[in-house]
Amino acid sequence: MKKLCSMILVLASCLILTVPALAAEAALPAEAGASGYVVNPWTGGYVYTTGPWAANASYVVRPWETGYTYAMPANGTYVAAPTRSNYVYDTIWTNRAQGLANFQLVKAYSSGTFKDVPAGAWYEQGLKTLYERGLIGESKNFRPRSGMTLGEVVSLAVRMHSIYNNWSIPAGMSDLQYALNVGIVSADQYDNYNDPATRRSFAAIMAKALPSSALRGINAVMDGAIPDVPSSDPGAWAIYTLYRAGVLAGTNAWGTFAPNERITRDSAAVIAARILDPSQRQSNNLTVVQPASVSLSQSSLSLYPGESRTLAAYVYPAGTVSRNVYWTSSDYTVATVNANGTVTSLRPGTAIITAATSAGTVSACTVRVLDW
Repeated sequence: MKKLCSMILVLASCLILTVPALAAEAALPAEAGASGYVVNPWTGGYVYTTGPWAANASYVVRPWETGYTYAMPANGTYVAAPTRSNYVYDTIWTNRAQGLANFQLVKAYSSGTFKDVPAGAWYEQGLKTLYERGLIGESKNFRPRSGMTLGEVVSLAVRMHSIYNNWSIPAGMSDLQYALNVGIVSADQYDNYNDPATRRSFAAIMAKALPSSALRGINAVMDGAIPDVPSSDPGAWAIYTLYRAGVLAGTNAWGTFAPNERITRDSAAVIAARILDPSQRQSNNLTVVQPASVSLSQSSLSLYPGESRTLAAYVYPAGTVSRNVYWTSSDYTVATVNANGTVTSLRPGTAIITAATSAGTVSACTVRVLDW
């Protein structure tokens, strides 16, 4: 309940709305006529992805009460039977085509449209794409290095979703409620939509803005190939989907994503533009980079009993997915080593300290413990 209230309070238009859920529909008995339907249950508010009145149509029904039959008159307005003037239905969509072609040019961008965007900026093409399609409003400044809140990311994803599907957002419905309805976010996904969005959360939300058919893979990106996004990462599905579709390409030659960093408006513009315009997507095949070698900061070490030294291990190449090193000592009665490479001498003698990678490459340091 705490999480749900927090989400509802975030967006101004969400203050008086509850989250709708999907409900089943049941046709009236045959004698009642084909135009009438009984919807049951009738509490909390429902959006119907397959409309009871027309194929491939959806309706927001209000108010939310039980025990009424609804019929479609010739003029296309949905009213309740018995007739009650306050029972009105808003059509969301009816038999409209889906597709990227719905992102039509609605205005022109020119250099200087935003005072803080220099001509030729690395993100300008992405900004231009969104602006010309009406996804960025009129303003003197774009604020490219500013962050975004989760609520702002949701609003962008909702606009993209509604345009792609050629759906209208019902009057009075908040962006958050729409996003919950269509599965862009789930009810327990985030605690507070005023919180800053990270690159991970941006990818997670934007990957749901369009269906999977609009994000087909063009790149071979193996699971675990993104250096800082293991398959266990909570955002892995979305991030890998966008990498494979060419929407994301990483922040460096190794494909590093930096999931915990905040998303900035310049990066967001480029990513969103690639989602809606496949011509801007990037080719970037990533394979899992295994450790090729490991070296230690010292190949030999002399200590007296009770002394400690820390060895540094260097794993190559730089893009290696797993940089973990496993330390062992050939004689723990002479010298021990912990998980950080710290060697502690115990008694006179010789021990070989070994650092090994997950790929089996090793490097060793000879430790001689001297007698006082």
